Amino acid sequence: MSSNTHRQSFPDHAVISSSPVVRPHQPSVHQSTDHCPQPLNPLPPPNVLHSVCQTSSTIPTSRASSVNDIMPSRVLSPRATQFIQPYPSHKQEQQHPQSLSPQQHQPPMQPEKQQSVGSSSDAIIDSRTQFWRNPGMKTLIDWYTDIDNYKRLHTVRPTAGNRPGDVRKEIAAFVNRTEGTSWTEATVKAKLQYVKKRFMDAKDLKERTAGKRNLGAATFEGRARDICPVYEKLARVLSGSLVSNGPPPVQAGPKRGFTFDEETEEEISDNDDEPASSDMEAQVTKVAKPGPAKKRNKDGDLAVMVSTSDSFHQTVNQRMDTDTEERVRLQEERVKLQEERVRLQEERVRLQEDTLRMREEAVRKLEKAVAEDRIFLKGQIEIMDRARILDRETLDREREAIKVDKQEVKELAKQLETRRQQLEERYEGMASENTRMRVELALFKQREKNRGPKEPKDTLLTE
Repeated sequence: MSSNTHRQSFPDHAVISSSPVVRPHQPSVHQSTDHCPQPLNPLPPPNVLHSVCQTSSTIPTSRASSVNDIMPSRVLSPRATQFIQPYPSHKQEQQHPQSLSPQQHQPPMQPEKQQSVGSSSDAIIDSRTQFWRNPGMKTLIDWYTDIDNYKRLHTVRPTAGNRPGDVRKEIAAFVNRTEGTSWTEATVKAKLQYVKKRFMDAKDLKERTAGKRNLGAATFEGRARDICPVYEKLARVLSGSLVSNGPPPVQAGPKRGFTFDEETEEEISDNDDEPASSDMEAQVTKVAKPGPAKKRNKDGDLAVMVSTSDSFHQTVNQRMDTDTEERVRLQEERVKLQEERVRLQEERVRLQEDTLRMREEAVRKLEKAVAEDRIFLKGQIEIMDRARILDRETLDREREAIKVDKQEVKELAKQLETRRQQLEERYEGMASENTRMRVELALFKQREKNRGPKEPKDTLLTE
């Protein structure tokens, strides 16, 4: 039994489980909210389910060797085949004790289930189209669906500056500038791969349902639009000869047991290491060991088919309930993550405001200190100017005083010179007078000598 094929063979009397295997995608705390969402498949229309039950009841079990023989692909839609799961394992039987056996008959679908299916289908469609409504997607699709841009992105021998990574960087810069986003080259690459994957899924669905007008082709067209709302725009570049120049489309990953899971690339990479065959073998349980074909009872086969159809109905209902609950839980977690992001953004804005306020306060203090220093320096300069003026005035006064002193010294020198001249003249006069008196004394002595010693000296001295 091969686990890599899309059609999984089951032994006879294999029972369709009422509790499908659900592996919800747990979003990371750091995962962005504009990441490619994991689409969920809505419930097939009631007419398809009715045709499935009628067709399955008319095929004898002795000739059915697999689930594909019981429910052929010409009747079963791709959306409906994803709800066909193998029989649950022992652990899942404990979680879902209401699993049916071939001997038990389950009641038909209740109206409440139908209402929940309708509401969950609307929620699924809304979540499916949310990816295309994210900021920047319209600009990205408009750029990508331009033929020249597509050829430039998928050039066979690109030159420097025109390599795919360089072109994706230009796309990210263009979208960020236009839409105000914060995309990177890796973001553009992941989104383009996801867009091409959605296009290929929608194209594959259209090719499988082409020409089957009696099986609700309009419904399939609507589902194709849900998968890829911009299918017509992408078909201009991804259909025909242009698609051969680009990279191969992203595969959806290994299919496990008729379920057409629509996963993102991150989920595919996480699920590549899981052995599909071991999961399938663990969930397949044989209800009864089949005997030879000639000993089989038609009544027992009919009971098995009725039980299978009822189990299929309950499987669909439980799968939709589980998917709805999981979608609500994921939506709540997304809301919490968005609230946390808003809180972190508000915290960052508050920190930025505090930083700006502290910077402004520091600038104000610095300006105040600079103003005080300027005033202080201005006062010091004024004091130094006044002191310089006083020193200059003092020097001027001292210079004037020195000039006056010099003038007085000159006048005093003149007076001294005049006095000296006067003294010299007086000295000369006195010297001449003294000389004259000496001459007269000498003459007097000579006369006295000539006269004789009769006259006393006292009389001479008195004279």
